[in-house]
Amino acid sequence: MSQQQLDLLNEPLRPLASQPKSPTSQAAALEAEVFADQQRVVVYDFIRSQGRWGATRKELEVALGISGQSLCFRLWELRGGPRVNGVPKYRVRLERTGERRERCDVYRVAL
Repeated sequence: MSQQQLDLLNEPLRPLASQPKSPTSQAAALEAEVFADQQRVVVYDFIRSQGRWGATRKELEVALGISGQSLCFRLWELRGGPRVNGVPKYRVRLERTGERRERCDVYRVAL
């Protein structure tokens, strides 16, 4: 495992989103804790492997077999997560390029 991959796994704990009054949502969030870190690494590595071309969420779904809901959250985390006064809470690793392919946003590794 590369240093970049280890950095992705060793970042501050990220609370997983759930609906506070929904037991099934909370159970799903707890279940996701097991694989969320590894999904982040896989998503980042795939987008990095695409170079300047980047990847869309649809391309990630097909290539990695990760559900769209999980991908949305992993992409959000890799783009810095929540903003506090406009400043991302987590390290920004991906950027949305402003390009669209097959009606989907294109993501690339942040420079």
